Amino acid sequence: MNVFLSMVARSAVSAGAAMLVCTCVIAAESVAPGINDRYATEEGREAAVEIFEGEDRNTYQRPEEIIRQLQLEHGDAACEIGAGTGYFTTYLARAVGPSGRVYAEDPQKEFVQSIEDKIERGSGLDNVVPVVGSYVDTNLPDGACDVAIVLDAYHHFEWPAPMLDAMAKDMKSDGRLVIIDFYRKQNPLFDRVGIDAKKHLRLDRDEVIAEIEKHGWQYVESRAFLPYQYFLVFTPPQSP
Repeated sequence: MNVFLSMVARSAVSAGAAMLVCTCVIAAESVAPGINDRYATEEGREAAVEIFEGEDRNTYQRPEEIIRQLQLEHGDAACEIGAGTGYFTTYLARAVGPSGRVYAEDPQKEFVQSIEDKIERGSGLDNVVPVVGSYVDTNLPDGACDVAIVLDAYHHFEWPAPMLDAMAKDMKSDGRLVIIDFYRKQNPLFDRVGIDAKKHLRLDRDEVIAEIEKHGWQYVESRAFLPYQYFLVFTPPQSP
C-alpha cells in the first residue's frame, strides 16, 4: 500500500529544556505494512506490554549479559531506539552512571509516557531523557550517541531507510550501532504469545546486515550468546 506519512513528534532534550519539534514527512511504501497497527489501540498496547515487561523476559533476553557485551562506560551517551516502556532503559541507566545519559526513544507516545512515569517514581532514571520519535526519525540531537541500541525493534522499522539515515546523524563519529533482534524462526516465546516468525519478521540475520550495509553502515561483528536473537555491531557511515 502506498502511504503518505506525516508525523509531528516532540522530544525533551534535557530537564527543563524547551520542547523541540520535528516534522517528518515521507512518501513511501512501508516494508512491513501493519506491523505496528496494534499499538494504535489500548488493547493492543496492553498486549505488547505483557511481552515487554513479562516475567520470563530476563530468561531469554539476558539483559545483564547484553550490558556486559555493550562495554558501556560511565559518562557515555546511550541511545535506545524503540525503547518501548523502558524495560532495558533501567539497565542502560545504571551502566552509564550518573555522569552519563540515556536517550530512551520510541514512536509510541503512550510507551514514552510509561518511561516518564518510571522516572517520576524515582526508579533510578534521573539520567534518562525520554524522546517521542516517529517511524521515520528518532528526533535525537545530532552527534549525541556513543552507542545506539535497537533491541527487539528493528523488525518494526516500516521505513528503514530514513530511520538508518536519522541514526547516522545521531551518532558520534566513533560511535557504534548495536542491533539485537530475533532470528526468523519459531521459538518458545513466539509459540506462547502466538507469533508466526515467518509472518512477523521480514528479514533474518544476514538480510538485516545486508540492508544496513546498503545504507552505508559498516558491519563489524556478530556475537552469539542469546537463545533467540542475534547481536550485530555496526559503525556509522563515514562522511565523504
